[in-house]
Amino acid sequence: MEKNIPEEEREYLAEVEESLDARLAVLLDARETLRAEALRARREMWENARHAAADFDDAAILASEEAEVAVHETSYLRCEEEIARTEKMRRSPYFARLDFEEDGDARTVYIGRFGLRDEVTRRMRVVDWRAPVASLFYEFDLGPGRFETAAGRREVLVTRKRQFEIRDGRLELVYDGDSAMPDEILGQVLSQNTEPRLRVIIGSIQKEQNAAIRARAEENCLIYGLAGSGKTSVGLHRLAYLLYHNRETLRAENIRIFSNSRVFASYIASVLPELGEEPVETVVFPELLAECLGSRFRVEPYYDHLWAVERAPDSARARWIGKKYGWPFLSYCLDHFARFQFRVPSIRYGGTEIVSQEIMENAFAGRRFSTFGARREAIVRWAGERIVAYFDDHREEISRDIEEKQTETLSAQEIRVLWRKMRMEFVALVGTEVTRLNRLDAETQLLTLLECFFGTGPDAEEFGAPGVRRSLETGRLRFEDAVLLLLVRVLMGETAARSSVLHIVLDEAQDMSLAQLLLLRHLFPKSAFTLLADVYQAVNGLTTVRDYASFSLVFGDGLRQIPLAKCYRSSKEINVLAFRLLEHEDPTISDTYSFFDRSAGEPKFIQTDDPVRETAKILGTLGAYGSVGVITATPEEAGALRDALPVSLGAEALTSPEDRIGGRIAVLPLLLAKGLEFDAAVLFCPFSANRGDPNLYRKLYVGCTRALHALWIVERGKGEDKP
Repeated sequence: MEKNIPEEEREYLAEVEESLDARLAVLLDARETLRAEALRARREMWENARHAAADFDDAAILASEEAEVAVHETSYLRCEEEIARTEKMRRSPYFARLDFEEDGDARTVYIGRFGLRDEVTRRMRVVDWRAPVASLFYEFDLGPGRFETAAGRREVLVTRKRQFEIRDGRLELVYDGDSAMPDEILGQVLSQNTEPRLRVIIGSIQKEQNAAIRARAEENCLIYGLAGSGKTSVGLHRLAYLLYHNRETLRAENIRIFSNSRVFASYIASVLPELGEEPVETVVFPELLAECLGSRFRVEPYYDHLWAVERAPDSARARWIGKKYGWPFLSYCLDHFARFQFRVPSIRYGGTEIVSQEIMENAFAGRRFSTFGARREAIVRWAGERIVAYFDDHREEISRDIEEKQTETLSAQEIRVLWRKMRMEFVALVGTEVTRLNRLDAETQLLTLLECFFGTGPDAEEFGAPGVRRSLETGRLRFEDAVLLLLVRVLMGETAARSSVLHIVLDEAQDMSLAQLLLLRHLFPKSAFTLLADVYQAVNGLTTVRDYASFSLVFGDGLRQIPLAKCYRSSKEINVLAFRLLEHEDPTISDTYSFFDRSAGEPKFIQTDDPVRETAKILGTLGAYGSVGVITATPEEAGALRDALPVSLGAEALTSPEDRIGGRIAVLPLLLAKGLEFDAAVLFCPFSANRGDPNLYRKLYVGCTRALHALWIVERGKGEDKP
């Protein structure tokens, strides 16, 4: 690492700042012009609206003027966004330099959060970190390298990789290195305090993380690794990368991020805007479930569903949740609708059978359909076409029959009208009868599936088909039954697929049941999926996925699996403890995973008769940390602890998935803490709260790895419990 800053780098930064100033001046001038045009267009529209008469022509003119106003205002807002990006670049325009040779020619590129082209020379001063050439910086050390462009692969020789620390426009540090970020510097980055939101990591992306970010847009990817390996950051930076490279086919409105709580949504909200992209809609799965099922049903809250398993893992309900979410039952559901034997009515006219079961089966022998709904539509359409053809071929005969049945003489026109009406009635009868004969409503089909697969075994009266029937009748559904009902609706085509969504990121994917994953796969049939998972954080075996192979059951053998084998979040001492906990689950864990060697002090284990007072004392010493998490077992305990802590600490309780992170000290249950990170964490009485729980070590692992720099475990009593 070079302590002294080369003069050439000072000069280049000055040149970039000149380009930024010129760019900013152009944008500020453009903003005033665009603002004036937008105000003029809106003023003219309102003037015209005051004098407009209520007729079609005036309405069309006003609609046209409103569209013109929208165009002007959009241009103004885009200019504002570009000004904000340019001002952000002014503070830190780039973070890396890359020198390489290609076919004997030497090239130098500077890499930043956004690209910058000089207003006068049109030279690229800075390239966007997502540009193809920037991949060299992340993927290759000094020596041979390559990158892909639209024109094909380009082979180069990397001759220099240099990184910078530029703060508020000042070049403070320059260092050359063979890897993406030397360990000494990476350690400094990781040692910084965090905020109650996820950080942008473009300057510290590691080689294996870069491979996951730049995977092809159409691929279903499982990105997996232990806590702190950067899965969530990689997933969001992957979205920014895909948006950059697929401008023509992929926009923010075509993307969804799924999670199970609003806590996570608030935590990641700033990442894409900071990378220059529009925010992407974050969907909380339980909200999607309630929206799709409609107001007729009241669905049990998702976390109540989890607490039911947490508090009584051996209960009858827990056993039934495991069976309903199990792949044998889910694959039975898929097979049921894939092989569904439709019954069709026997439709005759006079002595002629137009439609029958035998005729239908012969017509559809060997034909395959992509969905249950497609098969049903094809059968109804086929039957309707046969009826129409029969009526057309026997028009004169049917018209005579109609005329003979009338008591009055009809004109030819009246007979034609009655003939058409009869034909329409026969066609409509097909759809009605197919639905009736096949009991084609989702609720009936769900009950049939439960009854046929599980029968009337133990506790079926409460949790099997009879119990679910009563829930459907009352409109109050357990969460697991609501998931299955919506799955059946989607498989039947009763709930329309959402085909405009083209990419989905599932954070903490291991915490979604196979039923939830299967539902999303079919509800969003045109979407590629990026799954972010750590199966060691699955703290129960009923509502979660506990092995990576199970994801392929839903997403197929083509699911690309990308491991992130190194942990960067927590200090060495915290990771040593976390790995020791995981060895209870997998004694070979250290053969597969490792962690970055950044020392920050040993975790502290405290046993006390007054854990609340001890926790308050600890929190009083943590003023230097930007974020602190106090992690409890349950939301009730989080609320009670917050109320017992001194008001002067300013702690806030997050007890609901609807809560959002705001203050510096958050008191929250473990299930809501997943995916989050804090400078310091306090685990509040984890042993006494989870005594006898077979998932104790997993829960401790999850809790410990929320901390970046400092960890306390406060336990009640004077026993020998210690991780």
